[in-house]
Amino acid sequence: MAGLTCGYDSGVLPQVFLLVEDESKLIKLKETEFQNTLLSVGLGSAILGSSGGPWVAETLGRKISIICADILFVIGLAMFSMAPATEMLGRTLEAEELTDKLHPREIADELKKYFKRITESGVCTFPRKAKLAMSQEPFLRALRAGLTVQAAQNFSGFKMMLKYLPDVLHLSGMRSSVILSQVSIISSSVICFGFLCTFMVIDRIGRRVLFICSLILISLVHLGMGSIINTSSKNDQMEENGFLGFAGALLYTVFFFSYTIGIGTLTPIYNAEIYETKFSLVGMGTSFIFSWTLALIMGNIFVPPDSFSKASGTFYLSCGLSLLGLIAVYTLVPETLQKTPEQILEIMKEKFYPWPFNSR
Repeated sequence: MAGLTCGYDSGVLPQVFLLVEDESKLIKLKETEFQNTLLSVGLGSAILGSSGGPWVAETLGRKISIICADILFVIGLAMFSMAPATEMLGRTLEAEELTDKLHPREIADELKKYFKRITESGVCTFPRKAKLAMSQEPFLRALRAGLTVQAAQNFSGFKMMLKYLPDVLHLSGMRSSVILSQVSIISSSVICFGFLCTFMVIDRIGRRVLFICSLILISLVHLGMGSIINTSSKNDQMEENGFLGFAGALLYTVFFFSYTIGIGTLTPIYNAEIYETKFSLVGMGTSFIFSWTLALIMGNIFVPPDSFSKASGTFYLSCGLSLLGLIAVYTLVPETLQKTPEQILEIMKEKFYPWPFNSR
């Protein structure tokens, strides 16, 4: 159920942002201001949820906290469903009359053009639109980039790191009664800080640079964790070692931060930017289907061992997969920093050659 709801949330709801972004140009909002506003709302909500989630779980219990989260999720989807669909605009005359009353003539004329454009694009059925998209070379290049970042996100080993976090804390000598609360505090705190940093640097550094830096750090963390396990394991038993436990906790902090500021947060944002608006639903839907299919395959084939003392090979394998994702991102993913949808479309019309093969 978590995968289903998260997949719906990340695959469908970003379409709202694209439509609102198109309409925001009509009221002359600067693109960077609009993106920052949307991102700040989303990240602020994530920060509140990450900060309050552990407290609710510890105070009211896990079951009640999950039920409360589900209720809030249903309420949010109900609010989204109240927005009128494109088909409800086939009422053109009423919309034009209301537009003339609410807006100055210049903005009203632009809104009428906007209504006409989206109603005309809605005539094409989804299967026909998907077939048309797959015949367009710019869409295929954008889809390749989107699938690449989705695969790199799955290869980063986030769930595996969560699985072994209690063992790392236990390695440092922390008692089991304290580990449960510390896991949520450490992970949520670092993730919140990473969200804040993402908001500050996303429109300054760029998506591609953050992807690459994130995957480099993630690869180093996996390599370091494998070395720590090899050093501290003895006769298939993990002995308490304060220094190695501290080093492991530090590596976990680096991992959560690098994952949040890079491949974890930016993957859905990047996918929402690279597709042409009329094909965005096709592209993002395909991308997220690929992501969850890959996660299902890895969950059944790439199963971490139950014993932490035998997990060094798993971390080394995750390091290799992260490096593979890094190479793929560097080779196939172009930058979209400060680019309009029209400029991104022009980028996707040409083959992407990274440095040193091209000056771009």
